[in-house]
Amino acid sequence: PSPVPPPPATSWNPGGKEGLPTLDFPVFIKTIPGREGRRGHTEGVLRAMGFTNISYPPSTLAEDLDVDEVLRDGLVSGELRAALEEAPRNQRSHAAVLTAVATDHCRLVQQAAGQNYSLFGMFEDDLIAAWPGAAGSGRLREALAALPSTAHVLYAEFCGETCSRVLYSPRRSGIARAHRPTCAGAMIFTAEGARAAARLCLPADDAVDIVYAGLTSRGSLKSFLVTPPLLFQSRFWESDAERGEWSPPPGIPLDPPGKHGPTAYPCTEPTAATDVGGLAAVGGRGLLCLTDAARIV
Repeated sequence: PSPVPPPPATSWNPGGKEGLPTLDFPVFIKTIPGREGRRGHTEGVLRAMGFTNISYPPSTLAEDLDVDEVLRDGLVSGELRAALEEAPRNQRSHAAVLTAVATDHCRLVQQAAGQNYSLFGMFEDDLIAAWPGAAGSGRLREALAALPSTAHVLYAEFCGETCSRVLYSPRRSGIARAHRPTCAGAMIFTAEGARAAARLCLPADDAVDIVYAGLTSRGSLKSFLVTPPLLFQSRFWESDAERGEWSPPPGIPLDPPGKHGPTAYPCTEPTAATDVGGLAAVGGRGLLCLTDAARIV
């Protein structure tokens, strides 16, 4: 693929040291009661990176979902709607979980769009950092500064991407134009991105990360990736999406079972094993797919 043409400069005012954007924009962490351990761990990771404006919006439990209202209001479609119609009411069915998460997420994006934030984050509660603390903060601020003014979303965490199809520009280091990332653990929206997502995120026809993957692949959302990803969803915590544990290729040791480590590969393409401290690149294009396990906290 050819590089992304150099778009105009960023549309928000940079701030902080060295003229880079600061990390004081709102970050909403999606969680439910009973997750104090994972929530506290994730908040510690983010505060160490310099995030200061973290909050936990209310969440709808699957067993409390008003299925009849959701169906009546047309908030779901396709296979998700069919599964929800067939699921027993007032129970934690998989369809109810996906619907509760998707509708909560979209309503929060719609509210944030109404606030006209220049930037805001929608994060999961199970994050670990590949570049913790100041190193991660610096890389994220550089990625934000490199975004074109037309950008809608920056993925600081992603998985399941077809990395050979992402687009690069030599003028914009540290980011790439996304193709179809299928995780949504750490999404940062611009004001224009929030308005676009608010129009498009409902009705949901699948899990929220798959909804955004489709919008990105169709070009409805102009999504970018931090390359390599700064954050991962940890296999230590049970995944809401039931993705299962990431099994690394031979020669790539991770923490022992029961410890923190990435849940899923950033890329769908097979990668060759490297030495313990090494990093593997896909297609020689600079998107690093395997992080040094020693740096994951």
